Amino acid sequence: MCEADVADTSIVVVDIRKAVSGRAGVSGWARHLEVFWGGAIGRREETGADMETASTPGASQERSEPTGFVRITPDARLGKNVVLGQFVSLKGCRVGDDTMIGSFVEIEKNAHVGSRCHICGQTTICDGVIIEDEVFIGNGVTFVNDMDPQAMVNGKLRRDVAARPMSTRVCQGASVGSGAVVLAGITIGAGALIGAGAIVTHDVVAGTVVAGCPARLMRLRDL
Repeated sequence: MCEADVADTSIVVVDIRKAVSGRAGVSGWARHLEVFWGGAIGRREETGADMETASTPGASQERSEPTGFVRITPDARLGKNVVLGQFVSLKGCRVGDDTMIGSFVEIEKNAHVGSRCHICGQTTICDGVIIEDEVFIGNGVTFVNDMDPQAMVNGKLRRDVAARPMSTRVCQGASVGSGAVVLAGITIGAGALIGAGAIVTHDVVAGTVVAGCPARLMRLRDL
């Protein structure tokens, strides 16, 4: 996983010419992607026109692109050729090379996303979640990192969502179907497949398919 800072000029978060080259079937969100290049934040349309660059914030400042509503905190670490949709929030996380992140995705502090992953829209990857390389996460997947959440602690409003988040790991090549819920402390084995809408309450063995509420073993996965 690449640990370079987003201010590094070698990083291209969106290779817009490849992503929106005018080919048939390009998805709507990919037609309006944000470009981060050497800390400069801007936008380029499908026509391939030169990028219009907004003012470059300092290395210690939070980065945002108002047109696409993309937010990246200064402690986030992004690899090369990361593709971002709109309304994306990256807060103190790590994202590897060649990963695609759909619209309305939030990746919280201390979460790790590997290289060549596909994170679909409307998903939150919370503190303590580790996603290894080449993992598919469907739309609206929910990760839980606290099995006993509380709004108040010692009579005061709890500011952090999970004071001691439990670690959850999705191993290389696994796929998590849309709408699945993964409880805290779970390990999903390499190449496993989680069915859409499943509630995962126990570890999933590598190379297996699970589905249901709670998720149960269906079969081995054909890889």
